[in-house]
Amino acid sequence: MSPERQIPTNILIGEKSYSFGKIHDIFSATADGKKLKAGVRFGKYKPESISNRDWKKALGADVNNADHLQLSLGLTRLFLDYCQNPRDGWAKPLTETAKFSMEEQQLLQLTMVMHDWGESRSGDINFHDKTEEHEITEMKHLSNIYHEIFGTKGKIGKKEKEVLDKVTTIASENKSKLGQARDAIEFVGYNRTGLRAYSNHTKYEGELGKTLEVMGLEVSPNQIPVLLCYAEVYPPIFSYLKNNKDAISFIIDQAIAREGKIDPKVELGFVSELWFNEFLPATFPPPKPVRRNSFRRSN
Repeated sequence: MSPERQIPTNILIGEKSYSFGKIHDIFSATADGKKLKAGVRFGKYKPESISNRDWKKALGADVNNADHLQLSLGLTRLFLDYCQNPRDGWAKPLTETAKFSMEEQQLLQLTMVMHDWGESRSGDINFHDKTEEHEITEMKHLSNIYHEIFGTKGKIGKKEKEVLDKVTTIASENKSKLGQARDAIEFVGYNRTGLRAYSNHTKYEGELGKTLEVMGLEVSPNQIPVLLCYAEVYPPIFSYLKNNKDAISFIIDQAIAREGKIDPKVELGFVSELWFNEFLPATFPPPKPVRRNSFRRSN
């Protein structure tokens, strides 16, 4: 059996087993799901003159609020697969932080497919602008939607509540084992969107092109310090950074060149030091000089 098939695709909620894809479909068919589908992420950057359709075309499905949940599930499965089967030169022994039981894999996937349900009622708030109060409100909305989907007349049983309590905890903090894993996956998503924004900015003229450029320069470097910490623990984060080293190096250089004209939430000199002077030399050490033997020419 392949490692991918070992990752669970279903979870028991109450007395019924649901696939994670089915849970997403059930939510998507509700009024809340349809409302989430109509919205986009990274709205603080989107000019009013740009339609949601064009925003999604420029940045991909992950900027649609509902599609983001399905893509997050896919990223989570890749994350778990890489943790089970490290690659790309990962040479460290796995710690318990990166080893997940069957139940932990189920809960992490369920959280990723549900974590933004509450935004259908509270609205999407940019990660760096979200406060503790925003988080509490969003989790209350998520809980209410869960009750409506999995309850009877809005009421859920003890087993359903146990699952809900675990999901809201994982979705709202980054201190526990699964909370940290969820956080790592989300940071990869933010960085990917930032890289895509900058990569695509030259394809568009006018306001959209300028917006994508600034968004890429602000969003992508913000995630690097946290991702570098997670790369010490999780093989998939290490692989992501290693396989995207050229794009990340380029965007950091471009952000530094535009320093003062953009507004990243992190100090770019600090990001540059971590990336160019620590991660890259450790991950891509210079080749050792070839020792050449000298031979005497025989007469």
